[in-house]
Amino acid sequence: GGVTVAGAFALSFEGELTPEDEVVLCITGNGLKTPDAVPARLLETPIIAPRIVEVAALAREAGAV
Repeated sequence: GGVTVAGAFALSFEGELTPEDEVVLCITGNGLKTPDAVPARLLETPIIAPRIVEVAALAREAGAV
């Protein structure tokens, strides 16, 4: 996942991606290989159903929207 994000940042710094571009990064890792790199508070991940309404509600609760 880190390489994916770093690549997107590099593309943006090179001008290949602009603030107007809509970008979706597919990050499939779960952090189990590098638990020492993940803050302990992130290990308490809420479990939700794979539904957009639940993702939106979780984002609202976290103050992300």
